[in-house]
Amino acid sequence: MIEFIIKICREYFYTKSNENAIFGLKLLTRFKSVFVFLILFFPALNLYSQNYILSPYENIINGDFSQGNRGFFTDYFYSATDLTLEGNYTITSKPKAIYDSLADCSDHTPGSDSLMLVLNGYVFTDIVCWGDTIRNIIPNNDYVFSFWAQSCYHKDPANLEVRINGNIIGYLYLTAAVCRWDSVAFIWNSGAIRTAVITIIDTVTKAGGNDFAIDDISFRAVCSVQADAGPDLVLCEGQTAQIGRIPSKGVPPFQYSWQPSAGLNNPNIATPTVSVNDTTTYYLTVTDSLNCVSNDTVEVKIIPFPNRLITTDKPTTICACDSVQLTAPLGDSYLWTTGDTTRSIYVNQQGNYSVKVNNNNLCYVDIDTTVNVLNTSTVIQLDTVYANIGEKVVVPMHIISPLEPNCSLGQYDAAISYNKSILVPTGNTPKGTINGDYEVINVSDKATGRQLMNFEFIAVLGNTECTDINLMNFKWNCGQIKVDTISGRFCLKNLCKSPNVRLFDDKSILYLRQARPNPASVDIKVDFGLIEEGETTLEIYNFFGQKISELFDENLKPGQYFKEFNIENFQSGSYILKLQTPNNSLYKTLQIIH
Repeated sequence: MIEFIIKICREYFYTKSNENAIFGLKLLTRFKSVFVFLILFFPALNLYSQNYILSPYENIINGDFSQGNRGFFTDYFYSATDLTLEGNYTITSKPKAIYDSLADCSDHTPGSDSLMLVLNGYVFTDIVCWGDTIRNIIPNNDYVFSFWAQSCYHKDPANLEVRINGNIIGYLYLTAAVCRWDSVAFIWNSGAIRTAVITIIDTVTKAGGNDFAIDDISFRAVCSVQADAGPDLVLCEGQTAQIGRIPSKGVPPFQYSWQPSAGLNNPNIATPTVSVNDTTTYYLTVTDSLNCVSNDTVEVKIIPFPNRLITTDKPTTICACDSVQLTAPLGDSYLWTTGDTTRSIYVNQQGNYSVKVNNNNLCYVDIDTTVNVLNTSTVIQLDTVYANIGEKVVVPMHIISPLEPNCSLGQYDAAISYNKSILVPTGNTPKGTINGDYEVINVSDKATGRQLMNFEFIAVLGNTECTDINLMNFKWNCGQIKVDTISGRFCLKNLCKSPNVRLFDDKSILYLRQARPNPASVDIKVDFGLIEEGETTLEIYNFFGQKISELFDENLKPGQYFKEFNIENFQSGSYILKLQTPNNSLYKTLQIIH
């Protein structure tokens, strides 16, 4: 707009009478500083207010003139030593060293090899100071052309006109202030054009001055690529869907990178297929052929089916006259086969119970479980535990049959014995009666659930590595409840041996997990971990302590194991799985129902 105003003013002033011309010149002189300010800064303000991002790829191969007199064309005449003649130019870091009348200006690009284009303005019009031909222009894309210039002599500063393919796109009007670098940047849309001929022309044709320098010329594409990760999705657990879209803007081909990559069939395509079990936010980075980068995100929200499992406040095998609470996974609505519509129900009859759970009016799941009623009998177990010297030891005493004995079992009395040289009572564990190396502790309490008591000790260095924790006596106040007991065991870990050192695999864990499924009828899956190498067996016992079967007997190394067994030949009933290693025994219960 400023260039248009100046053009109109010039045409008016110089085609009218001398009086009008003189008036016009005075007017231009009076408002010269305002015009210069607007001309210098208006294009840049107009450009940078748009928050453009430019491609890192530079189309001008020698814009800082570090390669010398190459990579551009000009109508001026090159001289390495003479700038006294109008129309001459040179490539130098010090204009004054070439032409003593010029100011001692420095290059705009710092560095030991810094050079700039220095010109002695020509007296003819439409003479190209600098030009370059850019091919492979991307159609219908915005580009930004920018450069820096400075006056090297105070008289008649240059007015630099920028053209692309002969069309004026802007001006940079230098001032009389020497050695002050000014910059300008113009945006240009390529339209259907694939080649851009860029020229800088000095419109001042006076010979007495008009000396200037140009440096750091740039012509870069404006980034337009916009990553599109697609709309947020809501899926049922187990469903798959596509995310992402091909960018509507930018210069193909595109490169795609999705993070995280987990759950995607290919993290390097525009529209990967997602399959995840948890709500995940994916971050998409798109890079186009101009190395322009754009980012977007999409959230894939998963409506879960929580484990497809009915949970209970106790095992589903209950004592006579007892009840069990069945709780469905968290959802929005429930419908039980009993007709109940609450999340939790209490049942006291043997049978199969199922519930339909609706999550967010989107995902439905049917889940069932079986409740069994047994004659009241109990197996009380002390666990096998390990600890280092000085560590706190907790030995749980709990009921393992029925699986969850909330059957109003009432008060109980129990007595345990152990080697007192490696275990010292602490916490709520009372001191007992000493009998040689052994200590006997008597306790009385009321059963309020499966967990009866935690015996707490401090492990100390004694006269043995391991001690049985014998459940010497256990009885309910209700004499009709049958009781079987399983004693526990405690061993010190990481003891040095003499003459040999006992080694432990610190990365392994000793465990025996509950068989799956439980109750079972045909096959079971058993997970366990070992911390020692040697003969390892997995055996099945009844609740009378009688060995029913040996599922396997192998020489195993420390590590984690997964085994499957067929139990369809076993009679229905309650059993105990025993994992036996050279120094350890672990127990879990198993319910078989046919």
